[in-house]
This record gives sequence, structure tokens and C-alpha cells, in this order.
Amino acid sequence: MRLAFSSRHHTKTYTTKRPKSPNTKRQTDDKISDIHISPLSSNSLAQAMCHFAILRSSCGHSELFQLHCKDNNASQLCEPPRRRVLARYRVRSRCVDCDNEEWDRRDEERLASIDDRLADFARMSASGTLSADDHHLLVRRLAVWDKKLEQHAAEARAEQLASVIYARDWARRHAKALWSLHHARDRPAAYYQAQLRMLSRSKLAGIDVLTKLPMALPVKLPTAVAV
Repeated sequence: MRLAFSSRHHTKTYTTKRPKSPNTKRQTDDKISDIHISPLSSNSLAQAMCHFAILRSSCGHSELFQLHCKDNNASQLCEPPRRRVLARYRVRSRCVDCDNEEWDRRDEERLASIDDRLADFARMSASGTLSADDHHLLVRRLAVWDKKLEQHAAEARAEQLASVIYARDWARRHAKALWSLHHARDRPAAYYQAQLRMLSRSKLAGIDVLTKLPMALPVKLPTAVAV
């Protein structure tokens, strides 16, 4: 389990498990997004609630960020009546797992293409249409080309991963600042207002803030694990 600590608060992250089929994927997303507006009536009531933010990726997977829990329970979610969603976010990129799967698929396609070319060279050499010297030359050139493709893909993959991680961290910090602005008593409200202004300036174009209203989480949540 990984906890991201700040100086005065901590935030726990829950990630929905990967569905095994497209139908399961849609059902999981429906369960986590089917929520009802339930404004909190007082700060004392808010302090007794377990607050979350929801981040949805373009692949349909969602994450829960636990912002506050009266019991400080890191092992499981609180009872349904005490769950509230403070904010919802959407990113126009895939989640980390889906993004890694896509890049792995591209790597497999690249390697398969290289294998096909090598097989063509071997057949041409065996039939006598390609000399041994030319065969070795083409193999060397193909190896250099594949190395360049691999390096380019690795750089693009790292850049995309950094963007996905930044969006996750931004949504978590923004939701935490929202909670603190309305419910924390350790600092003046102006401190958290300044945090929100700073975060607004650093928001990427691919991050959408969908709502800031407190809402009740559904009774049946998708299976979640702490990471």
C-alpha cells in the first residue's frame, strides 16, 4: 500500500481492478459513476464523512482518491452512508495500465515486423537472389533502424507516462485543496484558495474538472485495492 503524505494531511488512493471483458468494463464504470447529489449540511457532519474524489480516464477506468476519513482507516472503505464524493475529474488519456498495454502491443508489432523482414532476407539468400554480403548488409541496416524505432518509442512512452502520472497527481492535490478549503481548520481559507489558484494555472488541457458538489457514493462500489 502506498500513502502520499503532505505536512498535515494524507491521501489514500484506491484503483478499480481491471475488468476481464468489455461488458464488465462498462458495468464497472457505471457503478462508480452512478452517484446522487447529497450536499453536506454542516462542517461537523462533513468531518464525520469519508470523502473521495473520482478520476475517470478515457479508457473508461476510474480511480478513487480518499481525501479524508474520520477513522483514518487505510485497510477498507467506510460504511456506505458515510461515503461522499467531493469532486470528479476526467482525463483525456488512458490509465497507466491501459497505456502500458498499448505500448506493449506496439512493441510486439514492431518486433513481429522485424522478424518478417529477417525471414524475407533469409528466403532470398537461400534462393540465390540475395548474395551473402548483401544479406549481412541488410541485416545490419535493419538492426540500426530497429534500434532507432525502439529508442523513439521508449521516449514517447516515457513522455506519455509522465503526463498520465501528472494528471493523477494534479487531480488528487486539487481535490485535497478543495476539501481543506471547506473543512480544514489548521490554516486560513486564503491559504487553500491560493493553492487552488496555483493548481488552476498548472492544469493541463487534458484534465477536466467535472463537478465540485459533495455527492454520495453508490452502495455497491467496484472492487478496489489500495496502491
